[in-house]
Amino acid sequence: MPLNMNEVENKQKKRIQYDPVPRGSHMARLVRVLDMGLQPRPAFDGQEKAPAYKIRLTFELPKQRIEIDGESRPRWIDKEITVSTFENSNMVKYYKVLDPDNTSKGDWGKLVGSECAVVVIHDQGQGKHAGKTFDKVQDITPLMDGIECPELENDSVTFDLSSPDMEVFESLPEFIQNTIKSNLEFQGSKLQKLLEGQEIPVTASTEQLDAEAEMDSDGGESDDQPW
Repeated sequence: MPLNMNEVENKQKKRIQYDPVPRGSHMARLVRVLDMGLQPRPAFDGQEKAPAYKIRLTFELPKQRIEIDGESRPRWIDKEITVSTFENSNMVKYYKVLDPDNTSKGDWGKLVGSECAVVVIHDQGQGKHAGKTFDKVQDITPLMDGIECPELENDSVTFDLSSPDMEVFESLPEFIQNTIKSNLEFQGSKLQKLLEGQEIPVTASTEQLDAEAEMDSDGGESDDQPW
């Protein structure tokens, strides 16, 4: 079964159409964090924009349900954000919502399961999508005091391009796989090598660390002096 409930396809491989998630604020839990890599960005007001690293966040909405094969399932909704440590960036803002005490020390991969509220708006499709309405996460905010969000119903998912889990990658919808593979650092990456069945060599630094660890475990001397 596809991870994203909005992307389930029927046996004829046709996309099942669902009504957009209603506008407004919805309780949610972060269920998926995907490293999308270095992505090109469209020009703005005629000015070229530099590529940027992106992550894709997916939220499970326990009160918004769809029926799949006779079973009620929570809706999922995505938001892609630019990687930035700038204090006023959306990444920093949203991180503080999901981890206000910074217990995960900036690690987005450890935030799956975190609760929040997502503010959903509607956009009207353009071009070939004219006449269609699309839901969109406008903002991520803390839950109001006294509101309890149910635990995740689906397994949480993380994907990190620096250490790609191929089982996770192959479980992602095809359009997300293609977007990840279109990142500007895909050529020569670990993901490309794994997709092509190439063996990823162990780096010299890793071999040295393993050798030193083995010597220490055998009672050998180690050099603790700074470089």
